[in-house]
Amino acid sequence: MNRPSVQLLILDKEMPALDGMDLLQQLPVDICCVMVTGYTEFASTAYNTYIIDYLVNPITFSRLA
Repeated sequence: MNRPSVQLLILDKEMPALDGMDLLQQLPVDICCVMVTGYTEFASTAYNTYIIDYLVNPITFSRLA
């Protein structure tokens, strides 16, 4: 069975049954991840894990683009 490859993950700090930061630290570096959350204090940790962007709620359309 062929598994589809993951090209992009969009994570939040608080997800059901998972902490997005914990998951992010366990992922291989070749998966592109964007963190979308209301927590500004985790940005530096997220960028140390090869995240491509960290968006803080509320997100404007121009910031998302």
